[in-house]
Amino acid sequence: MEKLHRIRAGFAISPDDRWPARIFWAYVIIAWPVILFRLGDYHWFFRDDFVFLAGRNGRWPDLVSPHGGAHWVAVPKLAYLVLWQGFGLRSYVPYQAMVVTLHLACAVMLRAIMRRAGVGGWLAMAAASSFVIFGPGSENLVWAFQISMVGSLAYGLAHLLLADHEGGFDRRDALGIGFGALALMSSGLGVSMVGAVGLAVLLRRGWRMAALHVAPLAALFGVWAVVAQPTSESIFGRPGAGELLQWVRTTQIATFEAIGHFTVVAVLLAAVLVGGMVLAWAPGRGQTLADTRRRLATPLALHRLQIDTFMELRSTAPPASKKPRLHYPRRRRLHKTLQRLPLEIRRARRGPPQFDPLRPCVHSAK
Repeated sequence: MEKLHRIRAGFAISPDDRWPARIFWAYVIIAWPVILFRLGDYHWFFRDDFVFLAGRNGRWPDLVSPHGGAHWVAVPKLAYLVLWQGFGLRSYVPYQAMVVTLHLACAVMLRAIMRRAGVGGWLAMAAASSFVIFGPGSENLVWAFQISMVGSLAYGLAHLLLADHEGGFDRRDALGIGFGALALMSSGLGVSMVGAVGLAVLLRRGWRMAALHVAPLAALFGVWAVVAQPTSESIFGRPGAGELLQWVRTTQIATFEAIGHFTVVAVLLAAVLVGGMVLAWAPGRGQTLADTRRRLATPLALHRLQIDTFMELRSTAPPASKKPRLHYPRRRRLHKTLQRLPLEIRRARRGPPQFDPLRPCVHSAK
């Protein structure tokens, strides 16, 4: 039982397994200054950064009005307010430090999720490490404004990990709901993350616990929606079922192509994904289907992010599905399944910018 508990907690259980964890943590620590001071040193305040900085009435930012028509971004606006008081426009580094820290926290939690699903230490380290410096979604690593979407992912994953345990409601669940609220108040992706947590808890702990995790957050978001009146309409209108299918197809192809870079590699990755899903759901020796369901509840729940990402961005133009910044949440979802295949074989069974005219001035000031 102690061994099982340590696996589910995401910790190493032997000296051989501790080394992958140590190497991964060293890699993450080194990556923080590399991303911040090297890979992101070209970036400066841009577009939506100015919306967060100047979009306020008087001293305090507007924490209720939706950004881009549908996103609740109270947490990012407060973060920008705090940094504005201390740094102004003198340096972009403090603003970037927020998104870099959140991104690396996502990588750490990604590894923890894989370990809880039973993935070996070295394999989990390799998969999570590839996400640390992520080329196809690099825009999200260095653009401070993306503390909105990256923040929703980070807070949502924290909620997911805290809710992933046996037994009744306790302090972990209460803290997880708090993180769920932060996810909702960071971007529209928070709605998807709450849904993913609800599905994972439903599969693992039953409908009562799922309701306890989802109902308070649904009520919170419902109150905000009544007050803020977010809209999903734009110049592109509402999509139909055909557009939904087109979006899913385009995003899947674009994600695999971005990760694999070559068509052959992208096809192989897709085959690994499908094969991994089949093998992962096959009960292992001495396991029932219920045991498999509980073990894979968290990775499975994250697969709903694909369609939810469409619903969040349903008022954007079709080419938006290929944007690099949208590969970020999709690649996280693919990580959970692609790494399952060798494991199972071993078991043998965007509102518009408000300050575009100032951008040349800001860049020249840099």
